[in-house]
Amino acid sequence: MAARVSAWPVRGGTLLRCEVCGAELVATCDDCQRNFVAQHQHTHYGLGDVVAKGIKALFGIKPCPACEQRKERLNAMAPRVWRRR
Repeated sequence: MAARVSAWPVRGGTLLRCEVCGAELVATCDDCQRNFVAQHQHTHYGLGDVVAKGIKALFGIKPCPACEQRKERLNAMAPRVWRRR
């Protein structure tokens, strides 16, 4: 799966932004850019993504702001739970 990273030239380097998680970095060297892209491959769903998909599928409940915060915390604790296709 290709990384979903956009790049824009800025003063001092290249602004990289992950389209999936929204993380940003101003890369000043090629190694920094390669590391950022490698970290943002997003080949797996996190635990928060799995729980959110399950709740939406079973109950049809749309996520509220508190649900989004829970999803982010669970994804930070267990980021690689289910492989994306």
